[in-house]
Amino acid sequence: MADVSLPVSAGDGSADRAQLLLVGALTLAVVFLSLSLLLNSVIYTENLATRQTNTDVEKATTFRFVAVDVLGDAIEHVNRGDASDFATRRDDYRNVTDVAIRTLGNHSATDGLATDIERRTLSRGTRIADDNATSTLTPENDSRGNWTVVTDARVRNARLHVETDDVVRIVVDDGTARDVVLDGSADELRVEGESGACALAGGRNWIDLTAARVDGERCRPLTTLPLDDEVNVSIANGTDATGTYSLVVDRYEAGTRSAVDTRNAPGQCTPPSPPTYNDSDAGRPYTSPAVYAATANVSVASQDIDFRRTVRTAPG
Repeated sequence: MADVSLPVSAGDGSADRAQLLLVGALTLAVVFLSLSLLLNSVIYTENLATRQTNTDVEKATTFRFVAVDVLGDAIEHVNRGDASDFATRRDDYRNVTDVAIRTLGNHSATDGLATDIERRTLSRGTRIADDNATSTLTPENDSRGNWTVVTDARVRNARLHVETDDVVRIVVDDGTARDVVLDGSADELRVEGESGACALAGGRNWIDLTAARVDGERCRPLTTLPLDDEVNVSIANGTDATGTYSLVVDRYEAGTRSAVDTRNAPGQCTPPSPPTYNDSDAGRPYTSPAVYAATANVSVASQDIDFRRTVRTAPG
């Protein structure tokens, strides 16, 4: 190390002061260097912690969306099952989601997360369907082509697999009627009052009114349908089309059936003979109790986050 001392001289002590200043400057330099290294270390640690926290938040958000999808898939699955009462639907939903919740929890644990899905409520509704691909779009035991499918209800999972060589209308009315026109003669689907049309292939076409898709492709005119609001849905010229359909509405089964029977058979006793819908799948339109929506508490925890949200899913 270099000698930083100065020759001793007699007199006013300026040499001693100079040596003290030099030593002090060196000491401050060491202190500043140490503080700089410490600060850099703190910033580095905080950046690591921030990145870890952000990663965990992203994982928690992803888990939330996955939970909603899983619960929605469970609802669709149990509604397609053969059940004559809502209690069976509810039990089926719990059995299916039991497995899904355990699977998601085990997967998340391998990623350093503690997750849980606490099921809360199930909203009861009605599934309306016709599974006979050779039948026309008409009521139970009736040849009327113009009829009401549902009244004053919110509609989910409204899907058809139909074929027509003519013009059939599905009318969605929330106070303003919107006609979905299936034009087999022009091989197109359009919504009256909206620009554009979607191609219909020859033969049967898959039409998803709530997802706004025709044969899997996005159909912009269908995005205008107000199916999240209370609507009346009716069919015109249903005798000119054949195929299957299904939809889920947010009304109880008894109320759904009574309302459409009153609309389709005014002045007759309720239920009329024949009623609009059968009680079970007997080759014609029928209704069954369904799960319309579900809520759950979703939680995700790690060393850095405690994420909790209440979610709702109404698939379709």
